[in-house]
Amino acid sequence: MKRHKHSDKDVKIVREYKKLLKKESQCPNQPGSEKKVEQKQKSQDDTRKTANNRSGKSKKKKLTSAEAKYLKVQRGKKEVEEESTKRSLLAEESFKKKRKERKQIGKKLHQKTKRGQPCMRGRMEILLEKIQSDQK
Repeated sequence: MKRHKHSDKDVKIVREYKKLLKKESQCPNQPGSEKKVEQKQKSQDDTRKTANNRSGKSKKKKLTSAEAKYLKVQRGKKEVEEESTKRSLLAEESFKKKRKERKQIGKKLHQKTKRGQPCMRGRMEILLEKIQSDQK
């Protein structure tokens, strides 16, 4: 069986109602006791309705220290995840760039003439680029 969770206000109202019923049963000869019970119920219903109207999105809930710590830890985890995704994206981009450069170098090195001889022009260009990059 499931237990229904009641708000503190509801429990308080029910408790007061039961007290009134108990008083009424002890003193049934008192005139106006029924009217008091009805008036009390009406006022409680009115307060409940106004409380429900007030408890909208505009009302902010104050956090306990444990909740605040939990939220702080969660924010830290999000920041770490964002940093790791940024790092992985940068690593992936650099990997693609290096792969592209290696393919270009491979094309230059593996060029052949009509008769199947290696073409030295590509090899000379690669050596020239290395020398220029070393001088900078």
